[in-house]
Amino acid sequence: MATEFLFDSFDSRPARNPRKQHLKTVYDIMHLSILRRDFERAKRSWSILIRCPEFDANHHWKLGLGMILNWDDEEYSDGQQQLDFLKAMMLREKGNKEEILLEIILLLIKTKRHREALDELELKV
Repeated sequence: MATEFLFDSFDSRPARNPRKQHLKTVYDIMHLSILRRDFERAKRSWSILIRCPEFDANHHWKLGLGMILNWDDEEYSDGQQQLDFLKAMMLREKGNKEEILLEIILLLIKTKRHREALDELELKV
């Protein structure tokens, strides 16, 4: 069955009001922007979505992390912005804490912060 939206995982129910339809369209724009590697537009779409109560950012944290990892911002080349995002998601998330912890550890290892990675593991496990 075809739907009117390209990426229907935001909310599988049909949009019953203009606001929901607009949010689904913004979600589609975000996905298309990621596929086209237009991360500036994807970032703007993400910033709209995470401010809406209908959008569960905890469920879509991997999308947010993927966009942060692709930002070309020299100021955050040490991975601190990604780490801050992951730690915020760890506090908000109720179910996938192990998956987020794995991403935190991998990011710390990638940025050669091995002692901090070990400390995170000891703290959480």
